[in-house]
Amino acid sequence: MTSPWIVRSAGDTGSGSFANLAAAHEAAVTERFIGPGVRKLVQESWQRSLSLSLDPLRLAPEHELSSDELRELRDRHPLAAVLPVVHNLLIRHAFHSGLIVAIGDEFGRLLWIDGDRSVRSKAEGMLFVEGSDWSERRVGTSAPGTALALDHGIQIQRAEHFNQLAHPWSCTAVPIHDPHSGSILGVIDITGGDEAVAPQTLPLVEAAVAALLEAELRIQRLSAASTPPTVARFFGSAPQTTLVRSSPARLEVLGRDHGQLDYADGPVEISPRHAEILALLAWNRAGSPPTVCRCCSPTRPTRSTAELQPDGSATGARNFPQR
Repeated sequence: MTSPWIVRSAGDTGSGSFANLAAAHEAAVTERFIGPGVRKLVQESWQRSLSLSLDPLRLAPEHELSSDELRELRDRHPLAAVLPVVHNLLIRHAFHSGLIVAIGDEFGRLLWIDGDRSVRSKAEGMLFVEGSDWSERRVGTSAPGTALALDHGIQIQRAEHFNQLAHPWSCTAVPIHDPHSGSILGVIDITGGDEAVAPQTLPLVEAAVAALLEAELRIQRLSAASTPPTVARFFGSAPQTTLVRSSPARLEVLGRDHGQLDYADGPVEISPRHAEILALLAWNRAGSPPTVCRCCSPTRPTRSTAELQPDGSATGARNFPQR
């Protein structure tokens, strides 16, 4: 069964299908008629956009943030603390792939954008820039805005966007949640051509990126001690963001049903999926292929532990024989 959150498969997205989608959009915005061939969640988003009397041909002007205002929003936003993780997982791979990555707050305002430089420059033509509001209430149907409106990961392709300025583009976006309260903290978006809505992109971002960012936030909040802050630059044009470097935690992943993180305040049990993600990130910080280690030997069960530094690296790894 095809997921309603993912765009149609490549076999259904030929030029004829794109033309039909564009015709359906034209009918929706001019005649208030939405015919077949449009995903239900897109139809409902178009209807919300029409009810707000949004102009599908241009974006309404908005208050332009000063550099100081944007810096203040970034500095106080919780997702600033996980920029290194986003950089390692997405940004460094996007520079030569025709994609850009954006992080927005819970209201749909884009705080950081980075990735392919030429694509980023072209996206400025639809006002997809740092500090802009891409919520549904301002631009209508879009991946970041609609993901926030529905609190679910989503893909939006070409003419599924309500505003025609965005019709050359396709996007995948996933909300990021507070690991304790479950409330929405913001959204992470991948924008580009049709490659931005490959079928595997949405589940990958949901299962790996979103889950890992939320796990990283949990780790940072559970870390009691901290050292003087350090400054990190990961998004090319972003002002300096102050990140607090916390004390390391120890991760135990083998020889037990669940993972365990040991802090100064005591051990915390985490799910097998989160343990797997954290272990892969720690052991392959530079993105190199994983190698077989002694702790994975089928002939001698072991228990593996490692200290996880706040930047995601692993130190002091040791393998102990199971007793």
